Amino acid sequence: MFCLSGIFVPIGQPLGNTLLGTMMLLLVSFSGCLQTNSDNSELVTPGQEEPSNEEQMEAVIPLSIAFIVDEETFGTQNDPSYMAERFSDETIFDITPYPVESEEAMIESLRFGHIDLAMMDAASSWMSWKNYDLQVLLADQENNGRTYYNSNAWVKSDSEIATYHIDDDPLTDPFSLFEGKKPCHTGWFDSVGMLLPMGFLLGLGYANVAGNPNDVESLLFTIQDFLDDEPAIPQAGTKYYGYSGALRCLSDGTGDIAFLQDSTVSDHCSEDDQNRPSWCLAEDEYTVLPTFGRSPSNALMFNPDFLDSETSQKISEELLRLSGINEMDQTLRSLFGTSGFTSTTSFEHLDGYSSLIYNIPGLQAYFEDPSNSEQVNLSVEEIVIGVIGPLSNSTAFSFEFLADSISDDVGINVSISEFENHISLAENLSNGVINIAITDGISSWKAWKHDGMSVLASLLDEQERAFSQSLAIVKSDSELANSSDPYTLMSGLSPCFAGPSHPSTLLAVGHLIGEGLTNDLPDIGNSTISEIIQSVFDSNYSFPGEGSEFHGTNGALRCLSEGGGDIAFVISDGQTIFCNDDLQPTNETWCLDSEAYASLPSLGDLPYRSFIYDPTILDVVSRTAVLNSILSLNYEMFLDNFTTMGSEYTGCYDISIHKIDETSPRGACGSEILSNSLHSTGVSRTTSQSQLGHLSTLIGNLPNQLLVNFLVEN
Repeated sequence: MFCLSGIFVPIGQPLGNTLLGTMMLLLVSFSGCLQTNSDNSELVTPGQEEPSNEEQMEAVIPLSIAFIVDEETFGTQNDPSYMAERFSDETIFDITPYPVESEEAMIESLRFGHIDLAMMDAASSWMSWKNYDLQVLLADQENNGRTYYNSNAWVKSDSEIATYHIDDDPLTDPFSLFEGKKPCHTGWFDSVGMLLPMGFLLGLGYANVAGNPNDVESLLFTIQDFLDDEPAIPQAGTKYYGYSGALRCLSDGTGDIAFLQDSTVSDHCSEDDQNRPSWCLAEDEYTVLPTFGRSPSNALMFNPDFLDSETSQKISEELLRLSGINEMDQTLRSLFGTSGFTSTTSFEHLDGYSSLIYNIPGLQAYFEDPSNSEQVNLSVEEIVIGVIGPLSNSTAFSFEFLADSISDDVGINVSISEFENHISLAENLSNGVINIAITDGISSWKAWKHDGMSVLASLLDEQERAFSQSLAIVKSDSELANSSDPYTLMSGLSPCFAGPSHPSTLLAVGHLIGEGLTNDLPDIGNSTISEIIQSVFDSNYSFPGEGSEFHGTNGALRCLSEGGGDIAFVISDGQTIFCNDDLQPTNETWCLDSEAYASLPSLGDLPYRSFIYDPTILDVVSRTAVLNSILSLNYEMFLDNFTTMGSEYTGCYDISIHKIDETSPRGACGSEILSNSLHSTGVSRTTSQSQLGHLSTLIGNLPNQLLVNFLVEN
C-alpha cells in the first residue's frame, strides 16, 4: 500500500473506489477549514465598488457541488477539492466538493438533496429532467460560443472506413463498415460518446436492437451484438474514459472507432500544443466522419425542491459574471468542466435532444403519457408484409399462419400482400404501402444500396445455408482447369448459362465487368446482358429457352457435360453441383464422373432471402417487435408421434419453454411456417452489411438499368 496524507490505501483495490474513499476522508478532515471569501478585490469588475466585509459575509452562498473522481487530476493543483477551496476564497461561494463515482450518483444526490449542483452530460441531464424534474441552471458554453456538441465518429486515416468516406462512391458507406469493429466510447450512456451514435445507427437501420425494445438494458446487448464487445465500456476515472480517453483508445490501436466531438482532436492533440500527450498521432492521421447529430452541451443541474428560485438566480448571475473573467477559467474548468456558462432553461436546452435519442431502447417510454403504465405501443396500426406472387393456395395458407403468429406476438393486425416483381415490391416498401418485404439476395442489395432499405433478418435455405456460391465449372482436362488465372482465358469460348433471368448469369456478368474483360464494349451503360456476354465469349451465343434441356443450373451443367460449351456458370453450395453417384437422378445419363469436373475460384456468395424494411418509415420499436417474433419461429418444432418417458406426443414443441401445444393446427407451428411459406429452415439476426455487403464486389459493377431490367423480369 502507499501513504497519502497519513491515509493508507491498498494498491490492489479498484482505483475509482480507492480515490472516492480517499476524497471522502480528506473532506471530513478538512471540514470547517473551507472558510469564505478572504479577498474578492481581484474579481470586482471595472467601475464597480468593492463590497464591504459585512456585505461580503451577507452575500456568502454555501454550495455543495458533485464531481467525478479522476485519477489524472487527483492530488494535483487541478484537483476539484483544491480548486473548491481556492474558489471559496475568491468568490461569494462557500464550496463543499462532493466526490461521486458516476453521473448516475450525481442524479441520486440531487434527487435527495445531498448536493446543490452537478454538471452533467446531456443524456444524464435529459434523463434527470424527464424522470425527476431536475432543472437546468446554466449550460456549458464552448470557446466558439456554441451550447451544443457535434457527435462524430473518428477513425484512423489509413482505415477502410476512412477510404469509404472520401472515395466519392455513392455505393460505399463508411457507417456500413462499423459492424464488428472495436469501439471507443467515452463512457456508459454518454450523449456524444454513445447515445447519439447508437440512435443514428439504429434509426437508419445499420443496426437492429438485440432484446426488448422497451428495455434500456437492451442498449448494452445491442452494442455488444453490433460492435465488438472489446474494449469494455470505460468507467469514470479510468484510462479510456471521457473524450481524451476515447481518443487515446483509438490512437494506441485499442479500438477502431472513437465516438467523440468534432473538436476533440484539436482540443487534445493539436500539433500547436507543446504539452500534447505522447500517445497523440499527427492530426492528419485522424479522419472525422459526418455528424450523428448535435448534442446539447453539458448542463449545470439543480433540484428546485431543495434550492429556491431566489438562491438559484443569485448563483446563476454570479457564475455568468465569473465566466467573463479570464483568471477564473482554470478554476471553473476544474470544478465544472467548462470555463464559461450560458443562461438557458431546461426546455430550451434539452427538448430538441428528444428526437436524437428516440431510437435508443427503452427511451420511448419518456415520450408517452406517464400515467400509462402499459408497454410502449407500436407506431403502426397494421404490419403489411410484401411477397412475390402469385402464391399457390398451400403457400398462401401458410403465409396466413405467419401473419397470425406475428400478430399474436406484437398485438396488432398483420397481413400479406402479393406483388408481381421485385421492383414493385421495393416501390411499395418505399411508399409505405407495405412495412416489410421478403426478397432474394440481389433484390435486397438493390433495395439497400439504391433505395435506402435495410435488412431486418436473413433466412436459411432448406440446406440450412445463408449463402450459396456463384461458381464457374469446367472440365478437369481443360486449359482453364490447369491455369493459375483462368478468367483471362475465356475470350471466344462457348459459355453455358442457366438463362438470362438467373442470378448466376447476373453475377457472372458483374465479374466480367470487374475483371475489365468488357472494356472493348463502347457503351456498356446501355448494353444488354446478351451484348456484354457476346463481347467476351462467342459472339453468336444465345441463351437457352425455358423449356430447353440446357436451361437452369442442371441445364448449364448438362451443356458443359455434353460438349455444348466450355464453361458453365451456376449457383450451388460447391458440393451438390458435381454429378456424383449419390446425387445423380436415376433418369439422367448425361452426368460425367465427378472427377471430370473442376470448379474455378468462386465468383462470390449469393445470400438467400431477407426480410427488409424502410428505416425512415418503420420505427425501431415496431421493427424490433416484428424481428423478435420472426426469430421465435426458430424455437418451435412439430413433433409427430414423438415418444419420450413412456408417453407419445404429437404437436408443436417450443424448445424455449419445453412445452408441447397439442391443440393448434400443424401449419401454425414455427418449423412448418418456415418450411411451407418461407422455404427455410431458420431465421437469423443480421444487418445489411453482413448479409449483402460482399455482393457489392459483383453487382456494384453492373449498369443500374441492366440491374433494374433484371429485377423487373423476376
